[in-house]
Amino acid sequence: MLVRQNKITAAAARCVLLVSNRTTTRTPFMCAPPMRYPSVPKRLGLFIFSCVSILGYPTYVMLNLDNVRPFKQTHFNDELKEKLEERRRLRAEGKLNVLQKKL
Repeated sequence: MLVRQNKITAAAARCVLLVSNRTTTRTPFMCAPPMRYPSVPKRLGLFIFSCVSILGYPTYVMLNLDNVRPFKQTHFNDELKEKLEERRRLRAEGKLNVLQKKL
C-alpha cells in the first residue's frame, strides 16, 4: 500500500512539474492559435484567397446561366406589335408623356 501511495504521489509531482513548466515557458508552437503569428499581408492574402475560392464557382455559374439552356425567342401577336409601333411613333413625336402626372 505504501509503494502504491509513493507511485501516486510521484505521478502527481510529475504532473505538477509538467504543468508548471508548460505555463512558464509559453512555447508558441504548442499553445498558440494558428493565425496568431502570421503577418498582416499573409493574413490578408489568405482571406482574399479563401473568398475567391469560395465565391468563384457560384459566381461563374451565375454569370453563365444563359449558356445553360438556349434562349427562347418570344413572339408578340399582331395587335400588340401595332400598339408598340404606335407608342414608338408617339414617343418620337413627343406626344406620349408617360412620366407626367395625370390630372
